[in-house]
Amino acid sequence: MPAWLQWLDAHKVGGEIGIPIDDAENTRMFTETVGWAEHCSSYLGSAYLWLGAQDGNVEGRWEYFESNKTITYQGRWRGGGPSGGTVENCLVMMYGPGINGLWSDFACFDSHKKCMFCEFKNYTTMYLKGPLTCKNSPFNNRYILHRSVNDRPSLTGYRHSDIIWNNETQAWKLASKKTLSASALHIPDSPSDYPFGTKTWEVESQICGYNPGEKVHLTISACFPGEYTCDDGSCIDLRKKCDLRVDCPDNSDETKCTLLSIPIGYSNSIPPPPLVQSEPLPVNISVFISSFPEIKTEDLSFETNFKLLLMWQDTRLKFFDLKNERSLNMLTPEEVQKIWFPEIFFYNDNGNLYSNLEKGSRVELIARGTAVQGVSDNSDEVTIFSEGAVAMSQRYNVLYSCDFDLLMFPFDAQDCHMTFELTSAAATYLMLRPDNITYIGRKDLVEYTISEFIDVNSSIESGYSQVTLGVRFERRFGFYILTLYIPTVLLAAIAYFSLLFSPDEFESRMNVAITAMLVLAALFTQTSNSLPKTSYLKLIDIWLFFSIVIIFLVVFFQTLVEYFSYPSLLIPSGGDNKIHVLEAMKTAPRIPKSTVWSRLRTPSCFGKFKELPRHIKIYLAGRVIIALCYLIFNIVYWGIAFKHVSELRRRDDRFLRQETDK
Repeated sequence: MPAWLQWLDAHKVGGEIGIPIDDAENTRMFTETVGWAEHCSSYLGSAYLWLGAQDGNVEGRWEYFESNKTITYQGRWRGGGPSGGTVENCLVMMYGPGINGLWSDFACFDSHKKCMFCEFKNYTTMYLKGPLTCKNSPFNNRYILHRSVNDRPSLTGYRHSDIIWNNETQAWKLASKKTLSASALHIPDSPSDYPFGTKTWEVESQICGYNPGEKVHLTISACFPGEYTCDDGSCIDLRKKCDLRVDCPDNSDETKCTLLSIPIGYSNSIPPPPLVQSEPLPVNISVFISSFPEIKTEDLSFETNFKLLLMWQDTRLKFFDLKNERSLNMLTPEEVQKIWFPEIFFYNDNGNLYSNLEKGSRVELIARGTAVQGVSDNSDEVTIFSEGAVAMSQRYNVLYSCDFDLLMFPFDAQDCHMTFELTSAAATYLMLRPDNITYIGRKDLVEYTISEFIDVNSSIESGYSQVTLGVRFERRFGFYILTLYIPTVLLAAIAYFSLLFSPDEFESRMNVAITAMLVLAALFTQTSNSLPKTSYLKLIDIWLFFSIVIIFLVVFFQTLVEYFSYPSLLIPSGGDNKIHVLEAMKTAPRIPKSTVWSRLRTPSCFGKFKELPRHIKIYLAGRVIIALCYLIFNIVYWGIAFKHVSELRRRDDRFLRQETDK
């Protein structure tokens, strides 16, 4: 008896829906099938046989299903041609008075089941896949579509088993001819359904470790190697399975996406075995630093945002259907909890932080080695990777401590470190291996420049494997030049310019110098409070201290000038006639202002330096001595500072050349 089938069911058995190529073949097809017309139409209407053409692509242009080429024979139409418009895009053959063998367009709904005239270029091989096809199974794994049994096509095994329809039990039976007691039953939802695709079967005897009454999933399909069998029996490219795109008509290619096979006895508390005997298992670590939000000099710490990526191989696991796009290979939270993960301790952070699998973490599988096609425990076609790797990534915000060396501040460069320690097992079992260390953020920060110099070291000093990343922060000293050095130079200059005032303007000269010293002292205090307390002098401390000394020298010379501007001042050495110094200064005569200033401004006065009054000599000597001291100090100070900066630049250049050579 012909079977009811959906219009796509022919492809599930490796055939094509037939369509006549001329009037003679159309008549022959009708003659051979009309005897089953009522059965094929379910006694509803006059359409009973699917034909292999459709006009879904272009209305009115009928094309073959397989090739989408226009059919050469346009047939004999009921009513002179199609009448269903864009709603009815499939083709059927009719039966009944006046319409025998005529064609009509029909809706391509899945619920419409009719008979079809299947054409096969070759015998179709159907494959049985699933847990009942174990080694020494009583069932074959290959069958061919054969003669009808109980009015249904049967599947005959290549050697010793068949799949036939049983009218009494209304079920499909998988029976062995080698072991007569070995069998399994599939009861379809509808008697018209076939067992193609993935179906549930009930075991009737002890087979492949399954007991009678147990249910298993078996797949019967005509799909070739490299193809995936949808639950309904359709075939798609195996590479399209689990790619976040629905390709199966029943969506089953995106519902069975198990990427992991965990063997019996697996423990997620035991590290994987080594890849090479007697050597530790390598765990690759990659760090992608995105930013340094804050570098706190006063707290001796720095904050960093980075992505930590750990990668390792667990040869106990098997991976299924991995894609080149790693985002498609992400494990579910349930799968993540079942496998082993390395634990990383952030060694020198300001807390007690370990790597974690909290929200935001990603665990992905990476395809490696040669893939082998096989069948999973759920009877699905899979691509098996036995050499794949596991990759765990998570983003972190960590505050690290750093031993700042502020001797050359603000021309300093701080070498700070981020140390990662693998604490899951001792270094004899697990070895942390640096893989990819990258800084992807801005090079110029608010206060620092991130140098290209990033050092990576490995060690096992603590008994556990460690990887240390060295990051260099070069301070951007332009800010301090503008806000500290230039203002202090101006303050020193203002104090020095008081030496150019008239020698008789003592109060004005002293007010200017003392005011400059007070402002400089406040600036010194403010700068010191913003930096950590150190047992050594920083370069900035030396600058500020010397600036204060310079202004002090100005005040000192101003005082000497004032003191020696009284030529007749005497201080008695003893006796009852002692005169107090201040009282003496009030009554002692001074050199007249006009005389002193005119002699000081005379071009020839410097040529007669010995003839000048003592306080004028001191006045002139103070100008020269202070200027020379300040000049010599600046030459030495800035020479040391810029030599240090140049050495930092050369060190970075050497590192860049080494990295380029690698």
